[in-house]
Amino acid sequence: MRASRPLVTVVCLAALLAAGCSDDDADSTPTVAGLAGKSFESTDVEGHEMVAGTNVAMAFDEDGVAVSAGCNTLRGAITIDGGALQAGPMAQTMMACSDDLMTQDAFLAEFFSSGPTITLDGRTLTLAGSGATIVADVQDG
Repeated sequence: MRASRPLVTVVCLAALLAAGCSDDDADSTPTVAGLAGKSFESTDVEGHEMVAGTNVAMAFDEDGVAVSAGCNTLRGAITIDGGALQAGPMAQTMMACSDDLMTQDAFLAEFFSSGPTITLDGRTLTLAGSGATIVADVQDG
């Protein structure tokens, strides 16, 4: 029995090392509850050229998400199922802005209603779908 103790120790250490080196923790699907109270601002948007000086701002709460990018604010209930963010009908403020900002609002409405995949890697949120990807970092405060 004494000879098996080192073997058990080696097997346990190997399992711990394998778990620690796994990429499974690199990207994880967040929950709505886990996002509640957090705000994010885009650091990169691919698939849509953002209007100069604008970013995508997202604020999550227990009821859903509010999204803005320089003009109107879109708001809707969300669920996360199978790694996809499902946004209910998005209500939108009706401010009259320049055509390029209104086009950007339309892009956001389409993007969030398209069921983008959602991952949270530490402080970085990534949404991908509908021919675009939004990468955003959590905002403190």
